[in-house]
Amino acid sequence: MHRLASAQDQQTRDLLDKSIILMVAPMNPDGHARRIDHSLSYMSETIVRDPENAGHDLWARQRANHYGFDLNRQWLLLAQPEARAWMQKWHAWKPNISADYHEMGTTSTRPTTYFFHPGEAGRTNSLIPKETRTLAKEIGQYHTRSFDEMKELYFTEELFDTYYIGTGSSYPQINGSIGMLFEVGTAKLIEVDTPLGRRSLANNIDMHVATAINSVRAAVAMRETLLNYQRQFALNSLDLAQSDRRGGSFSTLEMPKILLLFQDGIQRFDMGHLWDLLDRQMGLAVTLKQKDRLGEIDWDHYTHIILPGGRGVGLEDRLISRAAQWIREGGTFIGIRHGAEWAQQAFLGRAPVMSELSIMKEDRLAVDDLRAREARDVIGGAIFLSDLDLSHPLAFGYDRKLLPSHRDTAIRLATPENPVASVARYVADAPVKSGYVSPARQAELAGSPMLVAERMGDGSVILMTDNPNFRGAYLGTNRLLLNGLFLSKAFSSPRTQGGAHYRP
Repeated sequence: MHRLASAQDQQTRDLLDKSIILMVAPMNPDGHARRIDHSLSYMSETIVRDPENAGHDLWARQRANHYGFDLNRQWLLLAQPEARAWMQKWHAWKPNISADYHEMGTTSTRPTTYFFHPGEAGRTNSLIPKETRTLAKEIGQYHTRSFDEMKELYFTEELFDTYYIGTGSSYPQINGSIGMLFEVGTAKLIEVDTPLGRRSLANNIDMHVATAINSVRAAVAMRETLLNYQRQFALNSLDLAQSDRRGGSFSTLEMPKILLLFQDGIQRFDMGHLWDLLDRQMGLAVTLKQKDRLGEIDWDHYTHIILPGGRGVGLEDRLISRAAQWIREGGTFIGIRHGAEWAQQAFLGRAPVMSELSIMKEDRLAVDDLRAREARDVIGGAIFLSDLDLSHPLAFGYDRKLLPSHRDTAIRLATPENPVASVARYVADAPVKSGYVSPARQAELAGSPMLVAERMGDGSVILMTDNPNFRGAYLGTNRLLLNGLFLSKAFSSPRTQGGAHYRP
C-alpha cells in the first residue's frame, strides 16, 4: 500500500489511473498477538538463524483465530465473522484478479522458496473453467520475468492445488475471477537458514510486493481479456444452471410472531414444554396470553397462535369466529393434544371421534373390578410409531418415515377428506413401540392421523395429537412444531374437479 500510495514514477501513476485496487487485510488479532508475544519472548540482540532455535517454532500457534478456525478456509463456509466481512466487499467489487498472500512453512524435509499459481493440474476442482488455468499461466509470466531479474528462486504448478473451493485463491475461480495464490517460505523469527538458502523477513516482503505490483500490471495489460472472460463466465453459468434440479417456486421464510395460550383448563406441563422449546432452546420471542383474553389482541400483529392440551382448552364462542377470520386472512392456528381435538371441530367442522369405553359394554360390574377395567381404556403414557410423509414441507429435515412420539390421551382426529392433509398417521400394524395400550385402543388408533395440516383460506390449521416436546426430551418430534412455525404456508391443497384448491 505504501509503495503504491507514495510512488512518484510515471509507470506507477499510469497503473493507478487504469486500475482499481482493493486491498483487504484481514487482521487476525489473536494470531497476530500470539506471534508478537512469541517473537518478543525469544528475540535476542544477535540474529540467530539456526532453525532449531526456539524462536522459530511458532508456525502452528499463530494462524488460528480466537475459536481455532483457519480463516483462509472460510471463503465458502463463512462460519466466522472475519470472513463474512471481507466477502461482502469481495462480492461488491467482483475483482478480475484476486491475489491471495500467505507465508508457508519450510523444513529440512520440505524446503520452500516462493510459489505462485497455477497449482497442480491434476488437482483442480471440476467447477473451475479450464480457461482459468490458461489465464493464470499468462499472469504468472509477469512474476516469472520479475523474479528472474531479481535472481530469486520460485516454483509453480506443483505442491498446491485448487480442489477445495473455499480458499482465497480457489473461491474466486468459481466466481469469474482469476484467483492467484502467493506463498513465500517463512523467515520465522526474522531470518532463518534453510537447505535452499537464507530466508529473511525483509526479502519475503520484497517478493510479495513484487508480485503485487506485477498483478496490477497484468490486470491493466490484460484488461479486455479479463473483462471478456468474466462476462463469458456469467453467461456460461446461466447455461449450467439450466440443469439444476430446482423447485417450481420458492417462498421467503419470515420470523414468526407467536402467541402461546395459557389459563385454567390448559395443562401447565403442556404449555411449559412448548414454551421451553421456543424460548430457551430456539430463542424465539413468544407472547404468552390468557385464552379468555384473546379478544384484546391486535390480530394482525401475530402470525401463529398455539393452543396446548388440557381438559378445558376451548375458546369462548365470541372468539371462535374472530379466530377463524384471522386464519382465513393468513394466520396459522396450531392445536396440540386436546387443543387439536377442539380446533378440528371449531375451525374444520369435524366432530370429535369418540372412543367407546369397555366398561359401558358391561351389564353389571363389581366396584373392585372398576379400576382394572378402566386401565384398558386409559393411555397413561406410551410411545407410538407414525408413518410420516417425507415429501410434505412439515416433514422437512426428516429422512426416516417411521417417527416415534409420546401419547398419553385417547384423542382421535378425524381422517380429512383432503388426501394429503394427513402428514403423519399411526402405523396400521402394531402402532405401539413402547408402553402399555390395550388391544382395543391400539385397534382404534391404528391408521388414524397424528399430524394434520390443512389450508383454510389464506391461512393454515395444524393439528397434533401428541405433545411434540414432551418433557423436553422428544427431539425427534419437536421439529414438526418448528416446521409448522416456519413452513405453515409452504404447502397447498389438491385441486377439486372444478380446478380450485380444496378448502375446508
